[in-house]
Amino acid sequence: MNQLTVNLHDVSIRASGFGGGFIYIYGKTNFHPYGLVDVYCYFSDSTEDNAIEEKIFKENYAGGNLQITSNEWKYIRGIGLDLQKIQWKST
Repeated sequence: MNQLTVNLHDVSIRASGFGGGFIYIYGKTNFHPYGLVDVYCYFSDSTEDNAIEEKIFKENYAGGNLQITSNEWKYIRGIGLDLQKIQWKST
């Protein structure tokens, strides 16, 4: 799959599932041809890496503007973009 890069503004970090489950970044972006869509960005699969990335994100990026990149993504009609194993940088 081709790499996808999106720009998100005023991002939030959320938890899903029982007892908090897993953590993901949520935001919105313009995605042609669909317009403004919801974006759900998930950290790596590794639990240890996940915990480190989540801590870094919470401390430094929540509420800010991010550029998110992923090689594993899909658009789901009615839901939005789903990005896996993300990389990010502040914009």
